Formats: sequence, structure tokens, C-alpha cells
Amino acid sequence: MPVTEEQGAAMVIAEDVRTSDIGETERILTGIYRRARLVETGEPFRFEQSVRGDERVSVARYRIPSPAEFAVDIGDVLAVGSLLSGSYRAESNGRGIDPAGAFLLAPGEARSWSQRLDLVTVYLDLRALAVAAGWPDREAVRPRIDLLTPVNPTMQRQWEAVRRFAADTFDDPALLGEELVRRSVGDLLIANALACFAVETRGGWPQEASGGPATLRRALAFIDDNAGRPIGVEEIAEAARLSPRGLQDLFHRSLGTTPTRYLRTVRLDGARAELERSDAESASVAEIAARWGFTHPARFAGWYREAFGENPSRTLRR
Repeated sequence: MPVTEEQGAAMVIAEDVRTSDIGETERILTGIYRRARLVETGEPFRFEQSVRGDERVSVARYRIPSPAEFAVDIGDVLAVGSLLSGSYRAESNGRGIDPAGAFLLAPGEARSWSQRLDLVTVYLDLRALAVAAGWPDREAVRPRIDLLTPVNPTMQRQWEAVRRFAADTFDDPALLGEELVRRSVGDLLIANALACFAVETRGGWPQEASGGPATLRRALAFIDDNAGRPIGVEEIAEAARLSPRGLQDLFHRSLGTTPTRYLRTVRLDGARAELERSDAESASVAEIAARWGFTHPARFAGWYREAFGENPSRTLRR
């Protein structure tokens, strides 16, 4: 990754590049990836890159108006992309990705085809992931990646919120220059990436008793499958094979939230989906809310407006 200045022990990245030179574009991308090649492009070619962060975690934005095909070798990073606009198609080690939401490009070969591209990519250093996750071999990190998209819609929404927060924070030069701020934001991105894409080491998580990605995945799957039932922290903890206190710690450490708040978010998603497919002549907001465990209409409406920006009654009438 390109380094522009040093703040104490950490190298701060703050770089903006605009070029129409293909060779320079490849050299710039090779500063992030192990290798990068522009296979084909339309004319006139223009490449814009803006990167903020440090050697652990950085957020990059790319704008490439013309049609372009890239082939890159992703080295010791995980790359999590979010398409803002344009046409985009990509493969990670031969597996196609869905750019409709956040997507992961794993270490190895990646190819992309784009036009009028506006893309944000978060780069996470594998050794920083290893330290945060407590993986046993931090010098030869080999993550096991089964998913290239988030484990569920709730995690998708959470990742995008965290990604936007990180980008806004790093865009402030004063905050970017504070090592404690960068480390805190980086830790938040790393924890959410591990949970969002259920990333593990090959050979499994070494500390299941204290909760790792597989434990979290069990908890999230149980919530997704049973959100319409009267479940709480105790039931979720039992499904995850943790104590309630261990579950609280796992959610706080990995997601920055509580199991109860996460359950509420999933239930809000479920209530919204039912409101969207229901007929206002034969269903009521209160009935649907109650089916998803919301027995206080005013409180439900407030949470709903905060999550979706509109009243539940409006969703039902559409």
C-alpha cells in the first residue's frame, strides 16, 4: 500500500491519484496487490484512486469511467468491496461474486470487468486479522473463506454502516493522524469483516470456548431461523454453546452490539418484509408487529423509523 507519512510507529496512508497512463495505473495497484494488470480498456482511459488508512486497514475509492478489465493477484490482504455505481462483474479464484451488496475478494487471483465504475474497497491486512482473531500461526495466515457475500442481510447492513463510518473518519485529516482513532476504527472493521463473512483459519478456530467465527455463526443462524419465536439471550447462548455472559462478550467484541439488539434488528427486517407483502385491507401494523415480538406499538414505530426512514404504516400501504 502507498505510504505518505509516518505517525509514531504507524505508517499513515493518505493518497489521491489521477492518471490516464496504463503503466502508472498498474504500478499504483501493485502497491496494494501482489500483481496487477490492466487486460483491456476503452478510450479515453482515466483512473482515480483515493486511499486513507494505515498498513493494517485502509479504505480506497476507485473511479474508472471507461470499460476496463483487470487481473490482480491479491496477496496478504482481504479486500471487501462495495459498488456505489456503474456496471461491475468480478471473480475471486474463479468464483463469481454478487456485487449487489458487500463482497469479498480473497487472497489469490481476482478478475474484474467494469464500466463507469465507482467502487469502495476496504483492505484488511491478514496479519492484523490474525492478531485480532487470535489465530495460532500469525506468520503464515491461511484464512478459510466459504462465503464471498455477507452471512445474512442484517450483517450486510451492519458492514455498510461500519464501512461508511470508517470512510468518514479517515477522510478527516485530524482523526486519520490519531493512531488511537485509526486502531479503534481498524479493529471495528476487522471484527465486522470476520463476522460478516464468517472467516476462519484453515483447521478451525483455536479458542471456541471463548467464542470465535464458528460460534458466532451458530448464534446468528439460530437468530435468523427463530426470530419469529419467543427466544432470548439464554436460548441463543445455548445454541451457540456459550454462557449468556460469553455470548454478550462475543457480540460486543465481534459486532459492537448486544445479542438483544441484533435480534431486534433481525425482527425488524422480518416485520418489514411481511409489511411489504401484506394487504393493508386485511392486515394491520399492530398484528404484524406482534407476530415479530413487538408488543408496544409506539416503540416499534420508533425503532422502525430509525431503521428504515419511514413509518411502518407507509410500508404497509405501498
